[in-house]
Amino acid sequence: MKADIKKWMRECLPCQMSKIMWDVESIIGEFHTMHCCLAHIHLDIVDPLPNSEGYRCLFTINDRNTRWPEAILIWQQIAESCVKALIGWVSIHEVQQIITSHRGANFTSSLWNSLADSWGQS
Repeated sequence: MKADIKKWMRECLPCQMSKIMWDVESIIGEFHTMHCCLAHIHLDIVDPLPNSEGYRCLFTINDRNTRWPEAILIWQQIAESCVKALIGWVSIHEVQQIITSHRGANFTSSLWNSLADSWGQS
């Protein structure tokens, strides 16, 4: 009877999908790092914040390699505000090799796409 139950449990798809595997180890994935600072940055928006002289949002930039964070106050989280903040930041630093952001409307507009095309980003 024990062998029949074990066989039935191994063949039962719902049982296998809900089974907790304690002895399984995941494979270590590759995490490609850039060898220079600010080569790959991540962009995001923090919103809403309490109003401070008309500013309600933070445009955040994080370096993937060093994890250096920067935050820029913006009026609202629209594409124009995000692009203006990024251009101001790039004028101080440099154009990055890779820019990563979430797929929100402020990062997928035609303005943002034209900026990405001019920098060779996708």
